[in-house]
Amino acid sequence: MFLKDSSFTRKRDAEFEYEEGEIMDSEDEQLPGTSVKTYARHQRKKRGTAFHRMEKQKAEEAEKNEATRARLEKEALDKQKKMEDEKKEDEIRARMLKLFTGAEVKIHRVQKKVELLQQLEEQETLNKGPLRYKGLPEELKCQMTKIWEPGLHVGMDGEEIVFIIRIRPWNEFPANSLERIQRLLTVVMEYSRCSLAIKNNGSQNPASHGIRKDDAVFNSFGTMYAIGWHSSMELGKTLVCYATGKARVAQEKLRKLLPCLSDVAQLYREGLCSLFPRGYKDMSDVAASNGIAEWSDVTFDGSELNNPFGNALVVTHNDFCNFLHKDRDEIEVAYGMWWAGMFDTSLDTWRFDDKVDHGDIEGGEFLYGEYGIVVDFERSSGLVDIFWRGKKDKHSTMQSTTPEGLARFGTSIQITAMGAAAFRRFWNMDAGERRSVLTNMSDRQVRAGA
Repeated sequence: MFLKDSSFTRKRDAEFEYEEGEIMDSEDEQLPGTSVKTYARHQRKKRGTAFHRMEKQKAEEAEKNEATRARLEKEALDKQKKMEDEKKEDEIRARMLKLFTGAEVKIHRVQKKVELLQQLEEQETLNKGPLRYKGLPEELKCQMTKIWEPGLHVGMDGEEIVFIIRIRPWNEFPANSLERIQRLLTVVMEYSRCSLAIKNNGSQNPASHGIRKDDAVFNSFGTMYAIGWHSSMELGKTLVCYATGKARVAQEKLRKLLPCLSDVAQLYREGLCSLFPRGYKDMSDVAASNGIAEWSDVTFDGSELNNPFGNALVVTHNDFCNFLHKDRDEIEVAYGMWWAGMFDTSLDTWRFDDKVDHGDIEGGEFLYGEYGIVVDFERSSGLVDIFWRGKKDKHSTMQSTTPEGLARFGTSIQITAMGAAAFRRFWNMDAGERRSVLTNMSDRQVRAGA
């Protein structure tokens, strides 16, 4: 007689249920004292829990994806709305500016392009010289915007004005204005014949732009000269005016030109004030608070300060070009004019000619490297004047090719950092010392025997 609850029976039943029921992976998975059926229920429960966990994860992932989609959609809508709002605001600004200036106005919405700037600087290193637009890879050109159409072009990064470009063909000027402007700019062109060229400009130094000097380095940089005041490297001098040639011909020409400089300075004042009034105010205020003599006041002797303004008028021509750089200025405001002229050998003078314009000179674009904006002089005409933030934004003049006897003159008025520092040192001296540490144009003419 067998006991129903014998250990043999339990073992047999368990083995039977094992053979007919769930497939067991190993004996280790059997819980002591529990039946295979109990274990099977446990496994089903585990699978159910895993399934619910997976379903929950899927739901959470779907919810997360939906939230991301909604966020991206909202950002796109917000961006679209912002662009539409900016467009409406820009249309209002353009209409207002047209009422104030009488010029056609275009607002350019820009933003800094860090990668583009890096690629442009790599091109400088690769070519061992300043950039030439037509030599740039197409993938860089397509990221850049060229400006050449007549009118007023205002570049805005958010609410900041980063550049203003005004392009005025000569035939749009009234006859009296045209005669005055060209007569005064001829003074600037002729001054180049009696001024000494600046040879140590940092924006043209390959070494300061990471380029090793060797036979392949570009060396033809054109000509730069300046009128006005700068910090002195002369022993015992603090403040000096830019030097001129000592030859008799140069000194004779200089005597005729010097009385005209104040009128030229007035032309530049009018230009900046009409282009960017706030920039004009900033330059005037900083010059006044630091006691900075205007660049045209070359007879300043330290006793009386007349019309403080930018301390230097810098002029370039002869296919001048330079590397991307920031100016070492006291303030962000820089302003300049560009035009094309010809040298008349029969009259022995630089002059304007109706048949000569920017289009006769290949290249030489003004480049805002950080914004990918290119002032295309070659396709412009007449007088181009520009406000830019020389101290803040990297910029350059690109390479050009000019026919013999012609030139594109580029100019800028600035308050240089070293010039401003020199004026501060000058005014901090005792009044009795000042005249001895200053060299003005009269002093230079005496030294030259003029």
